[in-house]
Amino acid sequence: MAVKSPAVEGLILLSVSLLVIALRFYVRTEAVGWRRLAAHDHLMILIVVAYSALIATLYFSIVHCHGLANSYMAEEERISLDPESDEYS
Repeated sequence: MAVKSPAVEGLILLSVSLLVIALRFYVRTEAVGWRRLAAHDHLMILIVVAYSALIATLYFSIVHCHGLANSYMAEEERISLDPESDEYS
């Protein structure tokens, strides 16, 4: 069964990645202890925050903006948009 919504796919990927990172963090703390964690171990926390923000942005753009964007349109294409369309606003 294929996932039909990119928003659902993003949330599934976020869940899997958070699980893997949590498991990695647990294994590293068991192996070396809290005091001997390296910089790359602490960097994973920043990675979680950045990836969560990315998925939140993806979710917002798909669910609330209906996946519409005009950021890659030429100026002539923007001018020709219908003011009553969803993409105009």
